[in-house]
Amino acid sequence: MSTFGIITFHDSYNFGAVLQAYALQETVKSFGVDCKIINYRRKSTKIAYKIFRDGITKFNIYYNLNALTKYSLLKKREKKFEKFITNYMNLSIELKSYQELEKNYPKYDGYICGSDQIWNPISKDIRGYFLEFIKEKNCTKIAYAPSLGVKEIPKEKMEFFKKTLESFDAISVRENQSVEIINKIADKNVVSCVDPVILPDRNFWEKNIIEIKIKKPYIVVYGLLRSDELNEIVKALKCKYNYQVVVIAYSAINWVCPKDVIIWDAGPLDFITYIKNAEVVVTSSFHGTAFSILFEKEFYSVIGNNGNMRIENLLNFLDLSDRAIKDDVNLSNIKEINYKIVNVKLNELKNKSIEFLKNALKS
Repeated sequence: MSTFGIITFHDSYNFGAVLQAYALQETVKSFGVDCKIINYRRKSTKIAYKIFRDGITKFNIYYNLNALTKYSLLKKREKKFEKFITNYMNLSIELKSYQELEKNYPKYDGYICGSDQIWNPISKDIRGYFLEFIKEKNCTKIAYAPSLGVKEIPKEKMEFFKKTLESFDAISVRENQSVEIINKIADKNVVSCVDPVILPDRNFWEKNIIEIKIKKPYIVVYGLLRSDELNEIVKALKCKYNYQVVVIAYSAINWVCPKDVIIWDAGPLDFITYIKNAEVVVTSSFHGTAFSILFEKEFYSVIGNNGNMRIENLLNFLDLSDRAIKDDVNLSNIKEINYKIVNVKLNELKNKSIEFLKNALKS
């Protein structure tokens, strides 16, 4: 049996990051291919998800005071992420820097750059996520649905992209816009594929649902940034349904108002459980949107006037563009979701992506 190594943002304390890594691992295994997550844990990632912020600024002081009052809950959240990473992922040895990765990377038959914004050119050091550390010439290199996170590649990064992409045997990306960008600079047949969380069937995720204390009907809210649009739609939905509002906190500060319950210590399994058991979902997150669709929820994805390429791509294909909220919204103008139609389109996307991955692994 061949073995593949997956490299992605598997160690971020971010719900979507760890869940997409786990989903890709399990999907590859379901094809009869052994795989491991390359345990590449950069110092920059640890700093980004620290409970307390470095640097003395007014905002950091305000943030850290909030974090201090919730320290035990935030620490519990951190432990849930580490437990998920340890228990659900088949990890290689830990590698703490690119130098370590280049010197001691585990040897496999092939390698997969996983999903998430691993190819964002704004990031400081993305060499590892382009598999530049691999010395062997006869192993398979696959890109499965990485996201660029930008609308164009900066000129100073263009040569790096051209050089590294040429070594890949199969390339897929997540957004249609990214297909166009990569096709212009690489002589490859680039296609778009869905985020890995969409690849397993619904039963796969439902097996991971856990017990939560909230039993009454609720609206679950997961917002990544302060958003007037998000707050307005939460107020309108609370008025319409009279459900309690459950907020999954993204950081030590909660920007969502109104709220009845705030979950400060949610881990990855809590995240999917709160969405699964909700009556309505309001989110500004791609993965909040994806799981809402997988669990067939009435949902609203708040993307604001600047938009969100990942969310918009998915919703447009599924004919759910009215669920992308940019500014003031009249709820009466939004029709109820017909998931029989949505699931047909979703399966089309999913099957196309599975076919790409299977063929890439066979190569």
